Amino acid sequence: MSRAIAVALLALGLALPTAAESPPWTVLTLSESAQRQVPADRITAVLRLEEQGEDARVVQGEINRRMAQALELARAQPEVQVEGGSYSVSAATPSPEQRAKPVWTAVQHIALEGGDSGQVLALAGALQDLGFLFTDLRQHLSPDRQREAREALLREASARLRATADALADSLGLSFTGWSRVALVGAGPELRFARSAMAAEAFDMPATAGAEIAVSVTVEGEARLMRLP
Repeated sequence: MSRAIAVALLALGLALPTAAESPPWTVLTLSESAQRQVPADRITAVLRLEEQGEDARVVQGEINRRMAQALELARAQPEVQVEGGSYSVSAATPSPEQRAKPVWTAVQHIALEGGDSGQVLALAGALQDLGFLFTDLRQHLSPDRQREAREALLREASARLRATADALADSLGLSFTGWSRVALVGAGPELRFARSAMAAEAFDMPATAGAEIAVSVTVEGEARLMRLP
């Protein structure tokens, strides 16, 4: 600013801004959450196949044979997605005193997923007849339903955040003028899976019927409040 302009502003009685001058607003950090129970639309069953024996090739061959049977059964249920899981082979070496051969153990996992719980569980039952054992059973949300729930909760939490900012401003005799910062707390909405309790070789179907998934979103913002003329 030139000296002539500065003198003119002072003559008019206008204050000159300084670098040290504080902003004309108050900043309040606020946080609001929204949560709802969303009906699960997907179910995943994880089973494992285990075989033991003294001949590693025989053990692995048996695993492969029964896995081939499982995949053949799965082809009759195209609506069920089938994915092979981890596969491992290990040997338990006996002590020298036992003078016995190592016992080999092969384990193969398989995951079944679909939108129709009846089809998934029917296929899982057929795999049990082949010697598969249940490892996990859970209901969850498809990406589309999770995205839909996320967007609705973000709108709800954002509306609450704005309402809180307006209410606080009014109680302090100030006005809400905008946001300095708004952030979604965490990487995304919290989503807890519904897991069924089950025995090693069976499960209780009512334990998974009508499951709802708790989804929550938290939004944090820094609201600018100031006294308007």
